[in-house]
Amino acid sequence: MGEPDWGVEEAARSFGPAGWSWEPVYSDRPEDVPEVIAAREVGYFPADEAPLWCFIPAIWPVSERAWVRDCRVRHLSRSYSDGRLERLPWTAAEYAEIEDDTNRSLADLGLPPRPGGRIWLLRPPAPYPTAQAVLDHLWDGWRDGPDTVTPKFVAYIESRLRNLF
Repeated sequence: MGEPDWGVEEAARSFGPAGWSWEPVYSDRPEDVPEVIAAREVGYFPADEAPLWCFIPAIWPVSERAWVRDCRVRHLSRSYSDGRLERLPWTAAEYAEIEDDTNRSLADLGLPPRPGGRIWLLRPPAPYPTAQAVLDHLWDGWRDGPDTVTPKFVAYIESRLRNLF
């Protein structure tokens, strides 16, 4: 596998107007962030945030990826025995716990921890219409493997990505 690159020294891209506002976005979806909406206009798609694909930005070609600041205020749901459901913003501890879980998974794969606070944006190669279409194609080619992330899976995906670009 090639050397994974989280672009630690790369500056955030700006896809919006000059003087872009960093107002919080009260959504769990990266697609609701104004910078992501603007990035879509030039062919970038938010990276899949599922644990299966947590390593993808580190192996996606640098020239075809970018990141923007994650200004989302994400939420969790709390249910009560009387049937009520309450939606609450994540605390700093919840953000840290999710990031720690992801970085433990990356360490298990032999990959360095990712920088936090980013929404990764990926531009797919032709003829794929979206980054998700690329991931779906790569997953289809892996069907004979286990349904979990392993170093072998990462190496397979990295090799296939090199061929696509």
